Amino acid sequence: MAINIQSKNIEISPSTEKYINKRLSKIERMLKFGYDNLNMVISLEKHRYIVEVSLKSKGHSYRGTDDSNDLRTSINNAFDKIEKQIRRQKDRYLSSKRPATEPTVEEETTTIAEEEIIIHNIQYKPMTMEEALQHFRSSNHEFFAFIDAHTDRVNVLYRRTDGRICLLKPL
Repeated sequence: MAINIQSKNIEISPSTEKYINKRLSKIERMLKFGYDNLNMVISLEKHRYIVEVSLKSKGHSYRGTDDSNDLRTSINNAFDKIEKQIRRQKDRYLSSKRPATEPTVEEETTTIAEEEIIIHNIQYKPMTMEEALQHFRSSNHEFFAFIDAHTDRVNVLYRRTDGRICLLKPL
C-alpha cells in the first residue's frame, strides 16, 4: 500500500495528514482487498484548493478531483467521488452474480409414510419484497418462499384465510 501525497504551493499540516488517513481508512474498509497504490496531489491556485486523488486496487482504478475555497471540503468531495465509484463497481459485481432467470418449478411426486407428497424443485434468484409480492399475487399458491435480496435469508409469503398476505421472516 503505497501512499504518495504531493503538494504544490501549499504546506500540508499534520492535522490535514491525519484527516486524509481517516478518510483513507474508510475507503480501505470499503475495498475487500485494500488498495495497491494511492496518489494524491493537493495544490493551491488563486485561493482555490485543488485535490486530485488516484487509487488503484486489484485491477480497478478510481479517480476523484475537486476544487473549492476550503481544503477539507475539496478532500471530502474528492474522496466522496471515489467512494461512489467503488459502490457503483461493487453493485455491478453483485448484480452480475445474480441469475437473470425467473423462478422455474419442477414438480415430482413421492410417497412418504403411505402419504403422497408433491415436491416442487425451484430455481430462484434473490429478490426484493416488491418482486416477491408480484410473483406471489400472480400465482395461485397459498404461499411463496423466496430469498430476500437485502438479507440473503429465506422468507415466506402466505395468504391467510381472511385474504390478507403475511410475511414470515427469520430473526
